Parts: sequence; structure tokens; C-alpha cells
Amino acid sequence: MNDLLDQAWDLLTRGVQDRTLSSNRPTLATTGPKLRTVVLRAASRTTQTLDIHSDARAGKIAQLRRDPHAALHVWDADASLQIRIRARAELHIDDDEAHQAFAALPEHGRRIYTAVAQAGATIPLPDAVTFDGPTHFALIRLHLSEIELLHLSRDLHRRAVFTAEQCWTGRWLAP
Repeated sequence: MNDLLDQAWDLLTRGVQDRTLSSNRPTLATTGPKLRTVVLRAASRTTQTLDIHSDARAGKIAQLRRDPHAALHVWDADASLQIRIRARAELHIDDDEAHQAFAALPEHGRRIYTAVAQAGATIPLPDAVTFDGPTHFALIRLHLSEIELLHLSRDLHRRAVFTAEQCWTGRWLAP
């Protein structure tokens, strides 16, 4: 069972660096429900956290302020592995954590957070966005509470859930 959890954390950790992996771009769900693809920026098994970035004016930030519960979904076709994560979001906007994460981005990565138009605003053309406004950067740190894994194989499907409440001890579930 722990091999399945190890495989999931390996995929998440490698996804931070490798843009070709599906785990680099998981789907984030907030209340509503609202779904969107995000870029995984950091993964720590030690602290059981995942980091993503956002424009501080984006709808997901307002949603997470109202209700910090979130979920992530990854489907890795190569591994035939589905990862479903439940978490509590901690927002970092204009604090030391956010400043450090922002400073670590390459110049083109920082530029996107200086867009004058608010995320989701109507614009006349795609190239009408200008990037000379103040910085609107947010770090979303997800504190994991549950990881549910479903491994599909021709012979046997395996499904397990691991929770923080149970000190990350897993239990098998019927697939």
C-alpha cells in the first residue's frame, strides 16, 4: 500500500520540475464547484504541502478566502494512476512567503502578475493586456488532509486512501 503512496509523491515531486508530466498541471477545485488547471510549484512530503501560484485578484482567491477547502486531481496515463487530494488552502499575499516565491520566479514568470487587467476581465483582443501595473501575486499553500489513489491495471485495480488524521496510514478501498 505504501508503494502506491510513494509513487504518488514521486509523481507530484517530479511534476514541480518536469513540465511534461501531468502532475505539473493538476486540476484545482474550489467551492462552487469551480475547476481550473494550475501549475504545481512545490511539493513537500515532509510538511504535506503543495504550492501553486495565482493572480491575487483571481476568482479562486476570493473563493478560498470564503472557504479554504480545496481539492486537486491528477490523472497520470503513463502510470495509470489517479491522485485525488483534499486540502486546506493557506493564502500568502504580500507577506514574506509570497515575496520569496515571487522572487524565485524567472522574469517572464513575474511579468504575468503585473497585468493591468484583472484576471477574468473582458478585453477586446488577446494582445490588449498590458503588463506595467503593480504586482498581484498570491501563493496558495495547500495543507493536505487526504490523498486518495486509484491505480488501474488490466489484472487488478487498487484503490487506497491516506489521511493526515490517521498519520498517513492508508486503508484499502474497493475500486
